[in-house]
Amino acid sequence: MQTIYLDSCIVIYLVEKHQQYFAALVNKIKLNAHSRFVVSSLTALEVLAKPRKEQNDDLFARYQLFLEQFQVNGIDDQVLLKAIDYRVQGLKTPDAIHVACAQHIKCDQFWTNDNRLVNLIPGWAVNVCESKD
Repeated sequence: MQTIYLDSCIVIYLVEKHQQYFAALVNKIKLNAHSRFVVSSLTALEVLAKPRKEQNDDLFARYQLFLEQFQVNGIDDQVLLKAIDYRVQGLKTPDAIHVACAQHIKCDQFWTNDNRLVNLIPGWAVNVCESKD
C-alpha cells in the first residue's frame, strides 16, 4: 500500500469544495483508494487558523471532521533538522516542514498544487491539480 501526503492546499480544496479542483481531486483519490493518505500537525494548524480567526465554527468543524479521517503526524526534531536542508534550498518554512515530514514517514508521493515543490523533488512531489490535457 502506498502512502500519500496531502499538502495543505489539497486539504483546503477538498474541504471547501474548490470549484476548479474538487471533482478532479475526488477522482484522483478514488483512483488511489488502496492508498493511505496522511497529513501533519502543521496541516491542521494551517487549515484551522483561518476559520478560527473568522469565527466560522461550521468551517472549523468541517476541517476537524476531515482531518479525523487521516493519520496526522507530529513534527519532531528529526523532521525539523531535515526541514533545515529544504530551507537552505529556498523553500519557505512551512513547505520545508511539510516535505521533511512526508519524507520522514516515508510517503511514496506528495500531492500538491505547488510547482516549486514539484520542481525541487520531481517524481515524488506531484501537482495533482495541473491539467494534463
